[in-house]
Amino acid sequence: MNPAGRLAEDNLCKPLIGLCATRDGRCILASCSDARLRLIDRDTGDLLASYSGHSVADLSVECDVSAGDSLVLSGSAGGSGELICWDLLSGELRCRLRHPAAEPARAGVRTQASVVQSVSAHPKLCRVLTAMGDAVFLWADPAHAIADEPQ
Repeated sequence: MNPAGRLAEDNLCKPLIGLCATRDGRCILASCSDARLRLIDRDTGDLLASYSGHSVADLSVECDVSAGDSLVLSGSAGGSGELICWDLLSGELRCRLRHPAAEPARAGVRTQASVVQSVSAHPKLCRVLTAMGDAVFLWADPAHAIADEPQ
């Protein structure tokens, strides 16, 4: 019997929260429970970069890669209602965009209305959809530092 596909295995030593592929398909972005995002080469399994500065607590906080493969995007459970963006190549924190519907954190109390748990980048355009509690927001303004539409 011929196998239908090829299975590769890697161990990041931390529980995974989520995975997504870069738009070019050459890398995998792994969101881990230690509040680090790891960029992994799909073919070799090598760790290419690591991104930190967000919080996941005990929640499933999604990540994604922007349309032009230039930004790594993640929600945060830190209570501030932020979409966090890093430069994919340098790993530099580019911006923290506060979700307009965020309620201010009260004495460290985290509510659904202060956790950006869902992030989804448009595959071709400079657009990112985020969800927090019962609110959804479309980031479409290049002034918000997500101006990396492919040429």
